[in-house]
Amino acid sequence: MATEMTPDEWEGYCHSLCRLRHGEANYQQVPDRDRGDLGIEGFALDGSCAVYQFYVTDALDTAGRFLAQQRKITRDLGKLKKNDQALLATVGFRIKRWILVVPSYDSKRIVDHATTKAQEVANLGLSCVDPEDFRVLVQDDSAFAIEREKLLSAGVTSAAIQTPEPTGEEVADWTIQNATEILTLDEKLKRMAGLHANSGGDQPALRNELLSFHLAGENYAQVLETDYPELYERFTQIKSREEHDLPARSLTTPMAPREHFAKVREQYETRLASDAPGLAPDDARMLSWAGVADWLIRCPLDFQEPNP
Repeated sequence: MATEMTPDEWEGYCHSLCRLRHGEANYQQVPDRDRGDLGIEGFALDGSCAVYQFYVTDALDTAGRFLAQQRKITRDLGKLKKNDQALLATVGFRIKRWILVVPSYDSKRIVDHATTKAQEVANLGLSCVDPEDFRVLVQDDSAFAIEREKLLSAGVTSAAIQTPEPTGEEVADWTIQNATEILTLDEKLKRMAGLHANSGGDQPALRNELLSFHLAGENYAQVLETDYPELYERFTQIKSREEHDLPARSLTTPMAPREHFAKVREQYETRLASDAPGLAPDDARMLSWAGVADWLIRCPLDFQEPNP
């Protein structure tokens, strides 16, 4: 997953994932501020014989991430030899799995490097390593899907999704390719502006803003569905519930169009924030704008004709 977490935030997040996976009574965090770092940040006591190291790099491209993660694996595995007896005394078992948890990895070479280094370490005859069953794994938080979902549902953490802002060219292309929908949208925006004699000139700008939110919401939802399927399902359920009686609300509301529009969006944002706490606040707000844009483009959200 992409993330903007600091190294300390990533470490805390990973410790939470590991505690959920192995159980509070079967996971031990290893502080590194007193008497040095043994090359691990936590270990499991449930029989898996797993130890963990967490790492965040500033590298933005595949090659940079690979090199940074490669160096991290090589450097920290070297600490196993240096701290052999101390490690065995600390964890109390022979290590079978040394797991590096990173925000993302996208090069097969890092897996190859992990396999090669695992064999090298196994051949050293260290007392802290199981020579018959020692592996080095590289994982991101998708390997902790169940645990991640628990943290998201509890609002302990938020989905870390980054998608590019739609460009003006993309908005223009969508406008050309969806002429019928644009007619529907423009008609509704005219009715929304109808109560304000001087607001007609704002319509093109408002339309572009809404279309930009619409495209941003679609891009976000695609990533959410792939990376966080449980949260995506909750998001779609919330949107469906909000949409269910929206046509009736639109037909019966005593509010002016702009007030109705604002009320619908604010209510949707509040519902997203309360029922899907795994969505970051800024993302919930963006999705609320994307939702009302979608409802305007289709039929659910509409406005009554202003009184003459």
